[in-house]
Formats: sequence, C-alpha cells, structure tokens
Amino acid sequence: MSVGLNNPLPEALRHYQTELIETLDRVSVVTKISANHPVENITGRLGAAHKLYNVVRNSRARRALNIPTIQLWPSMGLLEPLLWKTSSNNRHSIIYHDPVPIRKQIGFDCVSEMIAHRINSSKSPRLLVHSPDAESELAKLFPRMKIEMALHPVLSEMKTSSVGAQDIIVAGQFKPERDLNLLSAIGPQLKNLGLRPRIFGRGWPDTITGWEIDSRYLSENELDQRIDAAAIVLIPYKNYFQSGIAIRALERGRPVVSPENSFTKLIFGHVDGAVYPADSPPEQVVAHIKLVMSSQYQALATFSRYRDQVDRSWHDLMYEG
Repeated sequence: MSVGLNNPLPEALRHYQTELIETLDRVSVVTKISANHPVENITGRLGAAHKLYNVVRNSRARRALNIPTIQLWPSMGLLEPLLWKTSSNNRHSIIYHDPVPIRKQIGFDCVSEMIAHRINSSKSPRLLVHSPDAESELAKLFPRMKIEMALHPVLSEMKTSSVGAQDIIVAGQFKPERDLNLLSAIGPQLKNLGLRPRIFGRGWPDTITGWEIDSRYLSENELDQRIDAAAIVLIPYKNYFQSGIAIRALERGRPVVSPENSFTKLIFGHVDGAVYPADSPPEQVVAHIKLVMSSQYQALATFSRYRDQVDRSWHDLMYEG
C-alpha cells in the first residue's frame, strides 16, 4: 500500500513527518512526499495572499500524486475539507491536531464553524485525530463528517540519552494556553528543592518567577540536547489535546509530568506521578514531580508500550478504515 503525505508546515512539523513516515513503514505502508509549499512564517497582507496561493499549490500537488494522501495540517482550518472534493472511494485524510486551537489559527472563526456543520462526508476526506478528547471536539464541529482516531506517531527506536541531572524543563514556543500562574507558583518551590527550572522556546515572557528563560528558536539538535539534560519534561498547559514535546521526551527516554487528559493518560497513565488532575494546586504538581524523580522510570518499557499501541491504531486505519 502507498500513501502520499503533504506537509504545509515543513519546519514546524519536520519531526512529526519523520515520526509518521517511520510509523507507516512499520505497518508496511510506503509513503510518497508531495511537493510542499509552506504556509508557515508568512505574515502581513501580502503574506496572506502568498499563503492562500501556496494552499492552492499544495492542493494541486496532492492531486498530482494520484494516490490516497494524508494532509499533515489543515492550512485552512475548518474550511480545509472544501479543498478536497474527491470520489467516495479515495481515502484521503486531513489530520486535525488541535480541534480547538491553542493559538490563533485561520479557519476557526464563527463563520467557518457554521460552514463546517454543513459539510458532509460523501465526497470529502476523512478527518484524523490523535486522542479521544480531540475526536469528541472535532465531532461537534463536523457532525456530518467521518472522524477517525490514530495515535500520535512515534519514531521506531528510542534514542539513548544520558540520565538527566537537575533540570526541570518546559520546551516549545509560548502559546496562550500555557499556565503561567502555575509556573510562577512552582518555580521557587523547585529551586528550593535544589532543582533548576528552565524554559526553552520562542515568545515566552521575559520574567516568570523562579525560571531561567531562553526565549528563542531552538534547532532540532538543540531541542534534543535540552530534553536529554532534563530530569523532568513538564507540559504546563491549561488545556491541550496532544504534545509533540511529550512524544519527543518519550522517544529520548525522559520522564514527563503533565496535566491529565486522554492523551497523557494513554501514554503515561501507568507511570506513578506522571499525570496530575488538571485543577491541581501548585503544591500537588510539585509533589508529582518529586514522585516521578524518586521513582525508577521504565523508559524503554513505556516507549515500547506506546509504540505498539500506535502501530495497531495506524494498521487498523490504513487497512480497515
């Protein structure tokens, strides 16, 4: 079986694309990459016009492959399926990472929602999500569309990394859903425990109490190095559907501490202390961090367990969906 991949965010989703290619390879699906015309890092009115031009070019590139194709990101948000008029036997797919965007994104306004409610699945692609929470939310937005779940892809092998020291890190660019109040509350507590709270990523505020902040873009290698040096990778969202950083930590054998949702329960729910209730006070979050640090984290077992689940979900999607 062959499937095309179209990635309109070749920089932001570079690692994700590799994870998906390796995942599909494990279930004997050959991938072919279509010509990618980026729609990221384009700003201003002229930029908006150029972005729309590239959306059209990507649509043409998908059709040129002439095989079922997976779009790795919905460039036009809830309006993306309108660009995919196709025969009912073509199993094209669009991946919706965040049905409710955690930052501003085109195509998620009230008018787009009204249009999405009217789109039916007869000649439109199926919509893919990576968690039960995302599936539930997307079904509300597309009540007439076919929505299926396949777990967030993962690399084939866990990377060997050195044991983390005393860094408690937050990685990735700033988004409005980041819980700044929580970070400010736990920063001094972590430092009092002899730990080193650190934040890496673009757009973060200059000062968050107790945290060292490196507010810049990190290369792939730099990001991996920061994760390798972490005792804990903290995912401090108030609400989210999945986390590429959490998956990268899994791939590099580093433990994660995160608020509870269907994504984190699936991957880390069996790890003592890794998942805390979303409304936990700061003291409880710190207690979870201490528990994970004091436990013997079974990195390879956790990675292998999730990879097996990922492979089953993608196999079922590609061969039975």
